[in-house]
Amino acid sequence: ALLIVGGQRVEKDWRFNRSVDKDPFSDAREKIKYNEKGCLPLGRVTFTKADRIRTSIEYRMLSKNGNRHYSDHFIIISQANQVSRSRLGITVSKRVGKAVTRNRIKRTIREHFRLNRRFLTGWLDINIIARQSSGRIGTAAIRDHLDHSFEAIAGKTRIAGR
Repeated sequence: ALLIVGGQRVEKDWRFNRSVDKDPFSDAREKIKYNEKGCLPLGRVTFTKADRIRTSIEYRMLSKNGNRHYSDHFIIISQANQVSRSRLGITVSKRVGKAVTRNRIKRTIREHFRLNRRFLTGWLDINIIARQSSGRIGTAAIRDHLDHSFEAIAGKTRIAGR
């Protein structure tokens, strides 16, 4: 239900009987350009089972042969693949935080990948490993770090493709 509080529209969350000021993914969703019919652009913006790195063999091969990018809160390993899509693997250990924190980080990473994979050049396998410090930052900061990391990955793949 929508409420008007002080002239500002605020959504009321019925589950917790509290007001929700802002959707944590609204900034990312605003970046998506809709066509004249109000539909999403051509191409997938879903995250299916085929978009995941699933087996331990794939994780080990990526860890052994992939390019590493280090940020303050994440280690990102990427490598070109032979599959006709970019795939994502997420590793968040118990050292990062409790289950709620780990799941929030994984949800944020999946959503960011889902919305921004079309900006990656080529088909890549990407494993994002959360460092211990990533449990202490907010959703917006996670997205900022992932933006910079995806730009670095895209830059490395362009150079490698020459």
